Amino acid sequence: MKKLYALIIAAIILLSTAAFSVLSQRRNDTLLLYSADAYVAESAAMLSAFHRATGIAVAPPKGGGSFTLAREIAEGAPADIFLSVSSSALTPQYLGDKSSGWGIAIATDQLVIAYSNLTERNAAASALIDLFANAYAHNSTSMYSEAFSNLTSGAFKIGISNASDDPAGYRAWIALEVAGYLYENNTDYFLKRATANSAVVSADNAAELVAPLEYGQIQFLFIYRSAAVAKGLGYIVLPAQLNQGDPNMSSFYAHFSYEISTGPVYGSTIFIYLTVIANNSMLSASYRFIAFSVRHEALLLNYSLQPLFPAFYFGAEPMPSELLAQGQGLFVYKGPLG
Repeated sequence: MKKLYALIIAAIILLSTAAFSVLSQRRNDTLLLYSADAYVAESAAMLSAFHRATGIAVAPPKGGGSFTLAREIAEGAPADIFLSVSSSALTPQYLGDKSSGWGIAIATDQLVIAYSNLTERNAAASALIDLFANAYAHNSTSMYSEAFSNLTSGAFKIGISNASDDPAGYRAWIALEVAGYLYENNTDYFLKRATANSAVVSADNAAELVAPLEYGQIQFLFIYRSAAVAKGLGYIVLPAQLNQGDPNMSSFYAHFSYEISTGPVYGSTIFIYLTVIANNSMLSASYRFIAFSVRHEALLLNYSLQPLFPAFYFGAEPMPSELLAQGQGLFVYKGPLG
């Protein structure tokens, strides 16, 4: 009987080892993308289209704040591709030796102030939404001054994600800085006002603040327009100086900065970047996915993103030979990364 038990246990161990080997092989043959939380839906759509076109197995994208994901990858998380909304997150400062030293900007997005149905039922909040709309329609400095003063008065709770984990957070604070500069001649005016009035509610990333917005725990949320559209939220459109979505205004955005745990971060155009994680086990498929994404950027129009074609390459010259081999004319060099 003991010999029978021993044989059964040995068989179980053998089968378990074989199953683990199969699962490991399956995992090693599956493309894994880590995505900034605001773009998980877009990442999933691109991965699905790539799988249908190539037959290469793909896993559901893993979402999170760009900085948080970069730190996880640096510590050994098994990502092959990284979609980030911050170029800094692609550098060795965050990715360590997993950084390839380059990023491909495939589209632009813009910052908005989202609100929910419950927000609109609040008379004061509804009036503020109308005030922002009138300020935008008339490009009125006085109206914007009043609108941002009301927003940061403490009468409303504003969702801003943790700036050290999620770039949407520092971009929200930079938008408030720009508003202070443009409408009060004081860069810190609305930052200090929001802080002094305890107006801000935070979370690790903007996606975690959507539920509090929908349940009325906060009334407004700084978030990317594509995310607001994907989640069915209403939103306040901001002028180009504040929304950080215009590549032609990059030099203006760069005049503003916000201090996070790793040091100051500077304003920049909101690009959606793709990079390949250095020395991953799916390098060939990863480069194919980058080229496929650029060729099929029209998919991004469904998510209120503005595709870039050719895509912008940021990094050292020359471009990686593996990237160039996937297609000439897909990329244009735009300078160093970071």
